[in-house]
Amino acid sequence: MTESTSAPGLSAAPPPAIGLSGAARDLYRALWLHAKGVRPQMLGAAALLSGAQLMRLTMPWLAAQAINALQQGDMATAGRWIAYLIGIYLLSWLLHGPGRVLERNVGVRVRVRVRLADQLYARIAAAPLAWRDGRHSGELQHRVMQASRALSDFAQNQFDYLQSAFNFVGPLVALALLSRTSGAIAITGYVIISFIILRFDRTLMQLARAENDAERRYAAALLDFVGNAGTVIGLRLQAASRTLLGRRMDTVMAPLRRAHVGMHTGVRRGARTPARRAAQRPERAGRQSVGRSAAAAGARPRRAGGAGQFALAARRTDQRA
Repeated sequence: MTESTSAPGLSAAPPPAIGLSGAARDLYRALWLHAKGVRPQMLGAAALLSGAQLMRLTMPWLAAQAINALQQGDMATAGRWIAYLIGIYLLSWLLHGPGRVLERNVGVRVRVRVRLADQLYARIAAAPLAWRDGRHSGELQHRVMQASRALSDFAQNQFDYLQSAFNFVGPLVALALLSRTSGAIAITGYVIISFIILRFDRTLMQLARAENDAERRYAAALLDFVGNAGTVIGLRLQAASRTLLGRRMDTVMAPLRRAHVGMHTGVRRGARTPARRAAQRPERAGRQSVGRSAAAAGARPRRAGGAGQFALAARRTDQRA
């Protein structure tokens, strides 16, 4: 169905493919926007965590000095370097701990106080009826929960990204200071490896998008059956509904299997690949079984709570997929 009216920020067309740099930029822009009121805490957490990582970068050099002193038989000097090493380690944790607390406070603020989920619901509630038609409530609920939780988790796990960045840049700088030739070789190797990893990550992002789409379809069907459990039991549709849910769960697992074995190089969102068509054939068979059972029981498709609604909802969901 062609939709000419859409809510602000809720486009009817599938989102275009986005690169890793664009995704990171959008995430940090959204984090800065929704961290209003706790931005000093966010910057303070970044400063403390960065300081902790810088201190930890000195630990290999301190350990090397202690080993050199031990090889020379100077126990007093070795003990002093070991004491420095322990002190740096403890001091780094004194910075890391408060930084993590501030970081988690920012994540809580993003999800609870700023009410990202409430803002998303307000946009859905303000959307026109033409936009809601054809969109299952279970899919929208899944999107809202996933978006609010993802931004909150991103806010309170910045130390992972900082640690990776410092552990990547720090050894390169140290190696370049020791030997420019070795540093140049290491940087060249890192650039090549980074390019390969980014290509893999782009494919994994496409697989994750396909997995999220299939998981939303599963959540929509599950909400239909659980919300109308009385009708399912009354019309004896337990087996047919389990079959349909099983097929949709298999569709969710398909991108995961591809990501694990690396059997393909890219997935276009909504592309009808052979694996996807094979996964949809038995699902349609299960959905038709639900429709036939409802027709045999004399259910009216337009009746509230009727089993015909399950078949209609499933059909609309598959048409959008």
